[in-house]
Amino acid sequence: MMHSYTVKSALSVALFGFLAMGLAPVASAATNTTTTFTVTAGVGNTCIISATNMAFTTIPTTTASNATSSISVGCTLNDPYTVGLSAGDSGVETARYMEGKNASNKLYYALSSSSSMSPNWGITNGAQSGTGAGTSSPTVFQVYGQITAAQAAAAAVDNYTDTITVTVTY
Repeated sequence: MMHSYTVKSALSVALFGFLAMGLAPVASAATNTTTTFTVTAGVGNTCIISATNMAFTTIPTTTASNATSSISVGCTLNDPYTVGLSAGDSGVETARYMEGKNASNKLYYALSSSSSMSPNWGITNGAQSGTGAGTSSPTVFQVYGQITAAQAAAAAVDNYTDTITVTVTY
């Protein structure tokens, strides 16, 4: 009887092993499918500008009076641009004036990109140009202003103002 027990045990083990193999997961071949998508971005031209005020000190009547302003221009990288200055209240770029509180009082002055005061800086003449270095890396343009001694000597006592518009064309 011992012999038949061994056969039953061996048969049980073989049957159990066969069943275990049949129940075990079988690796199947993976199937893939793909697609693509496009990534795009558009960078538009833009410029950010700012300017400081120009303040002439108390005007002497015997010498020219000079003052400066700074214009900061930050434009999109490699974007060309020009910076022009309006004529102010006078309407004439080469004959700008500040008007006194008494509107008949006028004090003429000039604006330039050079301390030598030439050329006159306007929208059409003397406009400065540049190429954008990126809006986080602005270019600073210096504006030089001058009231000649002759203009100062001819001015009435008053407080004078003018408003200049900075135009960046890009």
